[in-house]
Amino acid sequence: MKEVITIKVLYPPIIKMTPVNITVNETEDFIIYCDYEANPTTLTKVTWSNRGMARNEGTGLMRSNDGVANSDDRLDIEYMLNSTTAYLKIIDVKLKDEGLYRCETVYSAGNLDCNNIQHVTLNVTSVIS
Repeated sequence: MKEVITIKVLYPPIIKMTPVNITVNETEDFIIYCDYEANPTTLTKVTWSNRGMARNEGTGLMRSNDGVANSDDRLDIEYMLNSTTAYLKIIDVKLKDEGLYRCETVYSAGNLDCNNIQHVTLNVTSVIS
């Protein structure tokens, strides 16, 4: 008699952000996607942050599914627990939005919390009337 054994391999999130470099005009909207693959696929948190030159190191943008650290109404962040994509949308881009953005995913595999971070650069150009 043969016995079947199923093995599940756990691995931390692998992140791909698109687009990697983006240039937008002021007043336009933009979306950055954070696609991730992991096993288990259920994340405990997705956090977006901006530590670019247009913002002070201590006051970067940071929002996640479990709270808002920046009450900017121009920001829209979404991900679903059974999905493999999160996104950050900024409406009516301002020059202060320029900089390096980071998507951080956190998930738990047993008692081990794993973080994986990838960056995307946003360049904002002023519109001259």
